[in-house]
Amino acid sequence: MKRQMTITGCMLTLCFAGVAAASEAETDAWANSDRRPTGTAGASARYEGDVGWTRTDAESGRVSLARGIAVGLDEDGLSFSASHALSARNGLAFAGNLNLSIGLDGQVSVSGGRSVAAGPVQRSAQAGGIANARRFGTTSLADVSARSDRYGRAEAQTFSRNSAPRRILRPLRLRRR
Repeated sequence: MKRQMTITGCMLTLCFAGVAAASEAETDAWANSDRRPTGTAGASARYEGDVGWTRTDAESGRVSLARGIAVGLDEDGLSFSASHALSARNGLAFAGNLNLSIGLDGQVSVSGGRSVAAGPVQRSAQAGGIANARRFGTTSLADVSARSDRYGRAEAQTFSRNSAPRRILRPLRLRRR
């Protein structure tokens, strides 16, 4: 029984090893403020693939700012994700995100969004997203949210666009005479 479970586990690992190989960039940023003297902000960034770079910055205070960026290149394509958020003690809370993935077959996927919150007491905004370049296609996803107290307003919008794979040109072969 133990041997059969070991063989099954190895087979599942081999099956999913090809699925996991991809260029994947993910970021998230949020900021909020209320009647306290200082607000809070935070960001995260992650890249999974061969060659990549990530960075996060966050500063909390009277004006809270957070940003995260992840970019990388893999044998499957290019992935890019960037998120930022800003919130002032007396003002708006704003967050935005942009995600882009380009596959080696020329397929492009782009998504993004923005969120705005305004309120006299409390406001927060969050934006995040993920971009994947996989062997069999590219995907991107944006996620935004905004929150305010009952006397304020909150808006959130996202967009997404995908293109079909481009035709790969093959070099002409010359006939020998």
